[in-house]
Amino acid sequence: MAYAVSEDCTFFFMATYRNTTKFANIQANPNVCLLLDDRNKHSVRDREATLALTMRGRAAIVQDQPERKVVAALLHEKLPHFRKFLAGIEIEFIKIHVADYLLMQGPTTTIDEEH
Repeated sequence: MAYAVSEDCTFFFMATYRNTTKFANIQANPNVCLLLDDRNKHSVRDREATLALTMRGRAAIVQDQPERKVVAALLHEKLPHFRKFLAGIEIEFIKIHVADYLLMQGPTTTIDEEH
C-alpha cells in the first residue's frame, strides 16, 4: 500500500492491489478508519513518545480517468520509490474523505482532535 494526503489534509489517497482483502472490504463498506504511527522510531522503553494518528472517513474507488491521473501523479511525487508498484495494472486508487482525526502521543495523551 502507498499513500499520500491532500495539501489541506481533507483527503487521504492510497494505492493498493485490486485482489487484496483491504480492497474488497472497502468495496463492501466504504466507512474506514486508518491508523498511522511512528512506533518503529522508538525503543520498547520509549513507547510514550510514539505518535499515532487515527483518521475516520469515507472511501471511494477512483474510477474517473482524469482523477486517476491526478491521484497517480500525487502518489508518484510523494513516493518516487513506489513507481513500479504504482504503474501496475492491478493497482486501484482509493480516495478517502477524512471526517475526523485524533492525534495521540503514547497511549493516553491527546495532542489534537478534530470532528
